Amino acid sequence: MLFLALAAYLAAGLGGRLNRNIRWERVSERSVERFFLAEGIIIRNEIIPEGGQAPEGKRLGAGDSMGEGFFAPASGIYFGSCDGFEHLSEEDIPLLDAEAVSRLCDLEAAPRAEGRLITGNDWYFAFLLPRYMELQKGAALSLDLGSGEIPCLVHSSGEGFAVLSMDTQLELHASLRICEGKIIREKFSGLALPSSAIREAGGEKFVWTVTAGRLEKKKADIIFFGEGFVLVSPGIGADQVREGDKVVTAGEDLYEGKIII
Repeated sequence: MLFLALAAYLAAGLGGRLNRNIRWERVSERSVERFFLAEGIIIRNEIIPEGGQAPEGKRLGAGDSMGEGFFAPASGIYFGSCDGFEHLSEEDIPLLDAEAVSRLCDLEAAPRAEGRLITGNDWYFAFLLPRYMELQKGAALSLDLGSGEIPCLVHSSGEGFAVLSMDTQLELHASLRICEGKIIREKFSGLALPSSAIREAGGEKFVWTVTAGRLEKKKADIIFFGEGFVLVSPGIGADQVREGDKVVTAGEDLYEGKIII
């Protein structure tokens, strides 16, 4: 009994020395966005019918009845109020510059009870760019106006301003005009690891993981460098990092198969 107790004591002491400087964390999924906030104005093709009404949000065809002998002058979606910006349209976009966008954003809405028809499905967000930033025409981005991400394209871009075009979620944002938008330039999704977990040998990046009480070397394909962390591609092979793995963030004398008690 004395021998077994002594052996257990020595083993515990050895394990403590082996693991004294070893630290690890579990891997979890994470998404990272590169975005900026910008003030802008929404531009849609709109007309104000001469009289008549329709249910809010109703899609009308040209010539459809709007009651009391009035008919829709064009196909569109009907909304029961105006804000004074209905004169803006797609045709005005080529005339915009940073000064014009800034001037429009400084105007106050003039609400009226008249109804309007939003014609077509395309709509736009003209906004001021942060200093020294440029956007490439045709680039795919996402816009968030408070109701989730909307896929869009850079319709046009100039010094200090840009215009995004969209053709979805029009009905959700029909009441917005001058507002702040979150423009998402890039989005990365992967497994988040502390930067200290990444090691390199022979030009290959890898991590040490603790698997069944032993150290195991796994590949780490980095897709994003953050502040104090990286994102790596989720792996499906046994030699790649997977969600839930315990990655070593600090330690000395690390090698394949080392026992971690």
